[in-house]
Amino acid sequence: RFFEENHEKPYTGRIKPGNHTDKPVVGVGRIVSPDTMVAIINSGQFDIIGAARPSISDPFLPNKIDEGHLDDIRECIGCNQCISRWEIGGPPMVCTQNATAGEEYRRGWHPERFHRAANADKSVLVVGAGPAGMECAMVLGKRQMSAVHLVEAEREIGGHVNWVSS
Repeated sequence: RFFEENHEKPYTGRIKPGNHTDKPVVGVGRIVSPDTMVAIINSGQFDIIGAARPSISDPFLPNKIDEGHLDDIRECIGCNQCISRWEIGGPPMVCTQNATAGEEYRRGWHPERFHRAANADKSVLVVGAGPAGMECAMVLGKRQMSAVHLVEAEREIGGHVNWVSS
């Protein structure tokens, strides 16, 4: 968010091309988009991309890239909520893009496998099209509800995100 992707390239971009090592080089520097990751690997800048925060945002990131499901990726926005909360003694893991971060396997469920709801023959009304409302509507749709209606009082969806981003 505060730095462009691959912002450390002026420093790290000289290691491999300059033949300073024959060892594999791991690169970091807010590298979050699959297109950037592939371009960096193909350019020879790095051999491996370190993607800790992008993997918190979407733990299935490597598989989605490998399988070509790029539109399904929950891309890290670089807000650093995942690490800043640790520093102040807050919850062990939070992510603005992935509300299930850190809870997936502890609770014995998979955040991207949805079972048909027991009341899937019903229609559902979700009030509020902020991030939580949109996520709720998406999950209800994936749980095969008969119809999911998402309503928002404002002219645009997005809730407080619209205010924060302006």
